[in-house]
Amino acid sequence: MFSHWDGEWYTKIATLGYSYANDGQQHSVAFYPLFPLLIRGLMALGMRVEVAGVLINSLAFLGALLLVYFWVEERYDTGSAKWTSAVLAWCPFSIFCTVIYTEGLF
Repeated sequence: MFSHWDGEWYTKIATLGYSYANDGQQHSVAFYPLFPLLIRGLMALGMRVEVAGVLINSLAFLGALLLVYFWVEERYDTGSAKWTSAVLAWCPFSIFCTVIYTEGLF
């Protein structure tokens, strides 16, 4: 459920590596290597690929939320920082930060 669309590509890259053939089809070389490399690192520790991908993306999103919180708190006040973080966390597009996508890292 958490590894549809681009998540399938990242899962394949993390488990099988990159592939390319000049056949006019879609290939994995279009995807950046950091996310699959981090997934592969957690897989080396014994974690399943799906769990590793979701964990990395979720932790990266949490880090981004904390970064935004402290930045807004420094520039404005604590109330604004709380609301900004809450809106980012509960925004409908934040669903992409809880599946096997790279949005959390970006």
